[in-house]
Amino acid sequence: KATATVRTTINRCEFTGNNTPSEGGAIYLSANAPLDCVNSVFKGNSSRSGGAVLLGGSSPARFTNCHFTGNVSSGVGGAVYCAASDTIFSQCVFSANRAAQTGGAIYQYPSSNGFIPRFCNSILWNNQSGGSTSSSEATIGTQVYSEVTASFSACIVQYSGGSSNWKPGFGVNGGNNQDADPRFVL
Repeated sequence: KATATVRTTINRCEFTGNNTPSEGGAIYLSANAPLDCVNSVFKGNSSRSGGAVLLGGSSPARFTNCHFTGNVSSGVGGAVYCAASDTIFSQCVFSANRAAQTGGAIYQYPSSNGFIPRFCNSILWNNQSGGSTSSSEATIGTQVYSEVTASFSACIVQYSGGSSNWKPGFGVNGGNNQDADPRFVL
């Protein structure tokens, strides 16, 4: 478990099989802890919130070319719990992550500061929330009575309808999104 209060850069790392009974199975960032994570893998990590990563309030984070697979949360955010953080996921893959409650891939805690998770050229496929892979919550979840405001551009998002039939429960359609099997090779 890594905890940071200054800018952290992670490059070409693999976080596999980490477990904590609390938050952020592999990485927990407190408030205002900037992170750049590149070319890294988060596989089989688990926790109560944010199976692989928990980003604390106002933690600006950028994930580029990262793969999140098989991470598990006994609560929310199978792979990532994003707490009012300005976060960008570019060229990332989220697959086979599970949350017992909501946010199979990612959980977005509502933000009053305008920060939202943004996804660009990423794949979110075959994630699970509460035993379902077919709801928007299997991909991204938030608090009850809150609206998902995450933005997706040029992504493949399962059950989203793609840009032409975008379902608002997934957040904001930034254009050029698809809902087509990425045909992963295992």
